[in-house]
Amino acid sequence: MNSNARLKIKVDGETFKINSLEEENDKLYAVARKNSKITKHLESEIVNNSGREVKIDITDQALESIQEQDKSASTIYTVLTIIATLGVAWVTIIAFGSISPFG
Repeated sequence: MNSNARLKIKVDGETFKINSLEEENDKLYAVARKNSKITKHLESEIVNNSGREVKIDITDQALESIQEQDKSASTIYTVLTIIATLGVAWVTIIAFGSISPFG
C-alpha cells in the first residue's frame, strides 16, 4: 500500500496530516514534514530523518482512521468563508453608518 495523496490519519485520538503512507516489510510508515504535529508527537518512532520529510513507524500505534485530504473542498470552504466575512462587514457598514472612503 503506497499512497501519494495527502492524508489525514487519526492516531491515539489525535488527527494528523501526513504526506503519504508506505508499507515495507510488514511495517506501516507515515511520511510527514519535519516540523509537523505528528513528527513532534511520535518523535521516538522516526526511522528516517533526511531532507524535508521524515519517515515514522506507525505499525504499533493505535491507527483509528485514514482519510484522503480533499484539497478542492478545503479551498472552496476557505473562499466561501472569506466572501461571507466580507459580506457581513459590508452589510454592517451600510446599516450602521455612512462611512465613506471619500471623507
